[in-house]
Amino acid sequence: MIRLIGFLVILAAAGYGALAFYYQATEPCDMLAQEITNQQANAAERMLGANRNGLNDRDGMLAGLNRMGTSNMDRRECVDELWRAWFDD
Repeated sequence: MIRLIGFLVILAAAGYGALAFYYQATEPCDMLAQEITNQQANAAERMLGANRNGLNDRDGMLAGLNRMGTSNMDRRECVDELWRAWFDD
């Protein structure tokens, strides 16, 4: 039983670490802001036909505006919105 619990803890830590590495953030609201930025940049790239190097504003003004928008949300709201962004598409 102890091994199973230890395995689940390691699995959860690895999953959270993978998310933190992907989004380069540890807070759920920062992850949500980055996800929104990625979605907006991808939509703009598709609409304009630009490649990834043409509209690489993922760490610039667009990301800052999205962080400002998620700054008023609590962690639970951010987690819920992040869950919707991943699975409700």
